[in-house]
Amino acid sequence: MILLAGGALDPHLTRALRRAEARGIAARGLLVGPETWPTLTLSVPDGALILDGEALAPSALWARHDVFAALADPRPAVAARALDWYEALLGFAALNPGVNVLNREALGRRVNKVAALGLAARLGLRVPKGVVTNDLQALRARAGEGLVAKPLRGGGLCVPLQDALGEQAAEDAAAPSPAFVQTRLRGPELRVTLVGARTFTFALHTEALDHRATPDAPFERVDDPPEEVLGPLRALALAMGLQLCAADLKRDAEGALVLLEMNAQPMYTAYDTACDGAITDAILDVLSAPTQAA
Repeated sequence: MILLAGGALDPHLTRALRRAEARGIAARGLLVGPETWPTLTLSVPDGALILDGEALAPSALWARHDVFAALADPRPAVAARALDWYEALLGFAALNPGVNVLNREALGRRVNKVAALGLAARLGLRVPKGVVTNDLQALRARAGEGLVAKPLRGGGLCVPLQDALGEQAAEDAAAPSPAFVQTRLRGPELRVTLVGARTFTFALHTEALDHRATPDAPFERVDDPPEEVLGPLRALALAMGLQLCAADLKRDAEGALVLLEMNAQPMYTAYDTACDGAITDAILDVLSAPTQAA
């Protein structure tokens, strides 16, 4: 039995539960809603799990840190609750080494974007050349160079450097937080989702600097993704311990593909719909595969 655990508002998990039922795959949801949650008891150190009064011994686990509840209700307590549930699931995975856990090696390890780009470069991928800085004086001197700024952690959008500078007082010498500043790249943006040995590539067409600003932007599947990036991307996923991840790429002035980032908890429902649920099926296949006990 596969345990699919995370937020009740997470469409990836609810989709996976429906798909598992349609395929006759035994699956159970551990879904935490904005105001509803199951009862859970995890025994330490033996790892026995009781969910809503029922003893469960899942063969596989897919745990997603819930971000959707906080989007619906931005109270700090909601985000804290999501983190507590995720920590409990990390504990279950750690206490049960024989369970097939998606992205087990990376579970609970936050992906540092700068570190991931450094690793990608060592594996042969092109990455944006830029700086991590909060030095406003140096950045103001480069405001006309077509640079962009983006946060070091997820959540915020990539924006033109001039817009980011406009949010700071003219007299400020340093911004409160550092950001990643890089040369602007051009589309279409490629989204490569890797699930085990399978890849799903889509080209996203938008004039927006950050595609998340245009959620309805058109896209199409790419049947023959560039081979020069697929091998290094697979090597990067392996090095990061990721069975499920998604890479975003754009092109530089020379026309070469450049890796923007590797996402360990990707959003992909629109792409999954476009390929008739093949991404969800691939995830369920990975979770259903037999594992070797540690």
